[in-house]
Amino acid sequence: MRTGPILLALALSACGNPAPEPDQPRPSPTPAPPSSTAPTIAPLTAADLDQAQVAGELACSFTDTSDRLLMIARGDVGGRIANAVLRTDQGMARVTAPGGFNAIVHGARFTGGGLTASVAVTGPATGGGESPPMPATLTVERDGAAPLVTSGDWTCGP
Repeated sequence: MRTGPILLALALSACGNPAPEPDQPRPSPTPAPPSSTAPTIAPLTAADLDQAQVAGELACSFTDTSDRLLMIARGDVGGRIANAVLRTDQGMARVTAPGGFNAIVHGARFTGGGLTASVAVTGPATGGGESPPMPATLTVERDGAAPLVTSGDWTCGP
């Protein structure tokens, strides 16, 4: 009986990577990195605002450093939700944040339709009056894409 080739095959197969034990977890696959293409945003127009009809008694707005309106959010004092709109490369986007107007005055995280728009106030209010602007950043993220961060002002009031 010729056992040489069989023993050689067994010896070579033993040199490979060992199979994981049945009770050991298998390594999880590495997730794909986010796309390098960040969403883009464009200024809102008067027609956009008329068409969007964002509900709420009081509003906050984000304007970039060129004083272009990029996002408007509205909510009721003591309300349960605040509504916002912004224009992205995929058209008008509606996003919401919990808590109504009071919860968004010092920044908020708005989500909806695979999009997140986060406003982070970065300093004290500048100027005077009832509704002085606060320096802030607007970070827009789409599922699986790199974020877009824009500097500007967050202004809230009547």
